[in-house]
Amino acid sequence: MSPSAEVVRDAFGFAGSIAIEHPLAQVPVLFFVDVDPEEVRRRDDAGVGAITDRRTINALWELPAGIEFPPNALPDWVVDRLSVGVDGHAARTVRRDLRPPLTIHAAAATAGSLSRILGAIGQLSSVCATAAVVTGTSPAPTDPTLLNAQLFGVAVGLAEGAEIRVLNHAQPVRPDIGAYQWHLAEMLYAELVRVS
Repeated sequence: MSPSAEVVRDAFGFAGSIAIEHPLAQVPVLFFVDVDPEEVRRRDDAGVGAITDRRTINALWELPAGIEFPPNALPDWVVDRLSVGVDGHAARTVRRDLRPPLTIHAAAATAGSLSRILGAIGQLSSVCATAAVVTGTSPAPTDPTLLNAQLFGVAVGLAEGAEIRVLNHAQPVRPDIGAYQWHLAEMLYAELVRVS
């Protein structure tokens, strides 16, 4: 039995008012997020939902928010991806008003093997605080996988029924916001909209 999202949040002291489950590498991962209500309202008014196309996110990331650019000052690939249904090359200026619809504070994966969990959440080390909830045998204090988790700042906890015994805490993460993080936020937002 996997611990609830509330138990995981409390055990590791994670922020985020909403928990969204989204698998990575076939491992269930709980993401703890806060929604940006202003951005969601703006998107609702404009009829824009989650933007899950990575190429579009990459193009949006090339534009600083709220600054107008002449299209000829941008690479063609950016203008082409921003101008879905519109000839962006004919426009006088382009401006990005969009931003990620939510903030990712933490992620916790649950599986029987610590090495499997680390393989799934390792890519999140620059995105948010991370935790591994092991449902199998507790790793020994000298287990190289546990030492790797500590080295990379991943909290490790052992599921004991509906509770978690924390073996080590996550290191604080100063999120590196980029196209990958924005795309992940859009994927989580799509999941949140789907289940609401």
